[in-house]
Amino acid sequence: EQLYELTLDENLSVPVVPADVKEVVKAYQLVQARKLVAAGYNVETMRGGEVVIATIQSDELFNPNDTVLAPKAGKQLRSFAQFLRVPDMYRMMLVMHSDNTGTAAYTDALTSSRVLSVLGWFESNVSNSDYIIPYAMGASEPLFLNNSITNRQRNRRLEIYLVPGKTLLDLAAKGQLED
Repeated sequence: EQLYELTLDENLSVPVVPADVKEVVKAYQLVQARKLVAAGYNVETMRGGEVVIATIQSDELFNPNDTVLAPKAGKQLRSFAQFLRVPDMYRMMLVMHSDNTGTAAYTDALTSSRVLSVLGWFESNVSNSDYIIPYAMGASEPLFLNNSITNRQRNRRLEIYLVPGKTLLDLAAKGQLED
């Protein structure tokens, strides 16, 4: 698979979870989601519970208009290293967003630099970063209207998608998926 050549939507749709392990995978992902919630992350799911999405506000990772990770960023990212211990257990999509302050070229460049900084942190701190795919979204997908300081702050975020990989699906099929 050419994971790095796929769009975000394409990467979020593969691999398909086989029907015979769908419930096992969903239950496993629910446990992972609950752990992330307990650790203080804003978490939701998609694909009927197969994919976990955790959101970290950019202010927790970067100083304003900066592209170098803040010293406190490692604390926010460290919880996700566990998902990369086993090759292709997960495909991790790093999706960086900004508000619409500045030109499209500026916000695109900012989110591109920021997501590469986050990718660099994982490459330096985990032994297996082959299944991390970064995406810079600029200001193209706001969650809120960019009409207040609070809403602009909410729109500046990193979404981390935890998509089941082939190893996770194989373990589920063998009844060996353990927490």
